[in-house]
Amino acid sequence: MLRLPDGMRERIKAQADRAGMSMNEAIVWCLYHHFPPPMTFEQKVDELVEMVALLKGDNSNAGIDRLIDEIDTTLSKISEEKLAVAPQFRAAVRERYERYQEREQERLRDLDESSFDDLIFEPWDGSKED
Repeated sequence: MLRLPDGMRERIKAQADRAGMSMNEAIVWCLYHHFPPPMTFEQKVDELVEMVALLKGDNSNAGIDRLIDEIDTTLSKISEEKLAVAPQFRAAVRERYERYQEREQERLRDLDESSFDDLIFEPWDGSKED
């Protein structure tokens, strides 16, 4: 049994009906979005790795570059056992850091490859119509 202030039950019911939900589903949805489950270590590391990848694409700020380098260096040191951390933490960081490095190498390879590399283009002088 849940006690609600006067009128709230009706507002929840009306909103749930508009959303095609039961009142219980609507209440659980609201609670989930206002009180989300804590992020796991794995999710946080993945999020940080993705942030680093996004930030690397924008080299317009020296502070961002310094932050990226610091994160990269720290992850590398953890992975290479140059920073003292719990073994399980190190293993999780190492696994994700290696995946990140593989994706980054693939991204760089993709940037170097072009489907037009093997084509020869003649300079266009504007006089010919295609």
